Amino acid sequence: MHMRGTFFFGILLAGTAASMVACGSKSASTSSSSGTGTPTSTSSATTGSGGASSSATGTGGGAPDCKKACTDLYNCGLAKDMTMMQYCPGFKGGMELDTFLNGKMMDGCIASCMQMSALVSFVDPKDCKKTVDFISGVSPAFKCTCAKGLGHFDDKTMTCM
Repeated sequence: MHMRGTFFFGILLAGTAASMVACGSKSASTSSSSGTGTPTSTSSATTGSGGASSSATGTGGGAPDCKKACTDLYNCGLAKDMTMMQYCPGFKGGMELDTFLNGKMMDGCIASCMQMSALVSFVDPKDCKKTVDFISGVSPAFKCTCAKGLGHFDDKTMTCM
């Protein structure tokens, strides 16, 4: 019984793509031109009290910043709501982040995001509740991992153990 990242986020990304078509996409980043003809994008956010924060700057036109999006998604799970309840009680932080990002065999969130970059558009570190609720709604594997932690979703039987 283990979670395979590619399968895990494959479910997520299939639902995300369908939602993009139906609902449009929203990005949490802002873009501007530096005057040199090179577009830049900057994103920074801080979650509510007790939450994690992240910021990144990248050059536009390249590959999506999947490491940032996946890290923001994980950090949103660690963030707490106004009643100090963690959005994803199954997330423990620390070394677990590396497994979430990379999987056990480079099959985690980053690899899956690179296959379908729609994930980047749906992670909003400024609204962790919305992000966690949305991703949980389109991915049974994420919902299970959010509630119980890594290793509780059985990708063969599609059940949360």
